[in-house]
Amino acid sequence: RSAAFLPMKILPLLFALSILSHAQAFTQGLSLYSSVSQEAREVSGASLAQPLSPEAWKATLAERREKWLEMLGLSPLPKRTPLQATVTGMLERGDYVVEKIHFQSLPGAHVAGNLYRPAKITGKLPAVLYLCGHSKGKVNAPYQANPRWFAQHGYVAFVLDPVQLGECQGLHHGTYREGRWDWPSRGYTPAGTEVWNAMRALDYLQGRDDVDGEKMGVTGLSGGGAMSWFLGAADERVKVVVPVCQSGSIERMAVDRATDGHCDCAFWVNYHRWCWSDIGALIAPRAFLIASGSEDVLWRPAGYRDVAHRIRLQYTTLGEPTKFELTEDLAPHGYTPKLRQAIFTFFNTH
Repeated sequence: RSAAFLPMKILPLLFALSILSHAQAFTQGLSLYSSVSQEAREVSGASLAQPLSPEAWKATLAERREKWLEMLGLSPLPKRTPLQATVTGMLERGDYVVEKIHFQSLPGAHVAGNLYRPAKITGKLPAVLYLCGHSKGKVNAPYQANPRWFAQHGYVAFVLDPVQLGECQGLHHGTYREGRWDWPSRGYTPAGTEVWNAMRALDYLQGRDDVDGEKMGVTGLSGGGAMSWFLGAADERVKVVVPVCQSGSIERMAVDRATDGHCDCAFWVNYHRWCWSDIGALIAPRAFLIASGSEDVLWRPAGYRDVAHRIRLQYTTLGEPTKFELTEDLAPHGYTPKLRQAIFTFFNTH
């Protein structure tokens, strides 16, 4: 009934009950937040607390990679079925050319992308896989700028649409927006789908006559930055890994409540209580650059700097200190001229 028809003496009681109910909900929420934050601190604190010796790193490499694939939902790996790669059009842009391509990562699962290459090719070229974040997909101007630069400077660059954006169908907003709370209990994360699509893109690149299959790298911003981490750890064919504005720690993601701003594919199903440092130890000792904005509200400096410190110690222990770098700029989530210059220089160097 409406309050107008309730006896006046009951209204204060209902108001008090309402306040109590909200207070209880707040207390329960605070308790849950505290518990999750404490668990996250323990996970991040234990992650690569001491670098693995070269002997231990080598002896555990296969086991650690299998654990990583398991947490992505990719163990065992799906069968590599025919890609059915199709070029649907070509755009000539003076010193570079864009090929419009789609392939099937699994039968019937179409992945759309644009391949940028120099207009004149005289031999096999290094290749860069560019993975987009979750804005507009490959049509987003900042994402187009990167593969265009690579093509103009002697690379083949393949930019893919992520799941649910551009020309790729599917869902990456599960628990984030769609109420798909069954995903974690089923051991599913859309990160696994994105990584598999990227692995099949590497298969495609290796099959091209103009690509040197021994010189392939990956980079991307935001969600594409996370996939750069994930792919680099999953597939050793990637020789240079450059995630942009998508690096941090489990601890900071929980404590800062950064999870509220992330899609489901930013997370793996963490059976083995890993943090980002453990992923970095799988990328080591290949060339690895973390590029971040210090004013990124989703990935705070305390997180990515701590992770970078732990990974740097691992690279030093493996005798490859120059193959790992952290570059940052006083900027929010996104590219800056300083970050772009560091990224392109790193690829040219390594």
